[in-house]
Amino acid sequence: MQNFLVRSIKDQQLVQIIYLDSNQKMTQRMVKPYEVTDQHLKGFCYLRKQMRLFAVDHILAASPLKQKMKRLS
Repeated sequence: MQNFLVRSIKDQQLVQIIYLDSNQKMTQRMVKPYEVTDQHLKGFCYLRKQMRLFAVDHILAASPLKQKMKRLS
């Protein structure tokens, strides 16, 4: 999972994740990933329309989206 997320950041690839939140609710999110560590993924969540911190062990599935991120000038 972590290798995929690191590659998505490098390739500027948007990802779709299935995420289990702190209330044990499963949600589907489109995320623009910016940083990943052993424990967290930091990225812009299009569902919540803000930067979010996701626990990597709560990401149940992740897949690339066809569209790429736009570069900031």
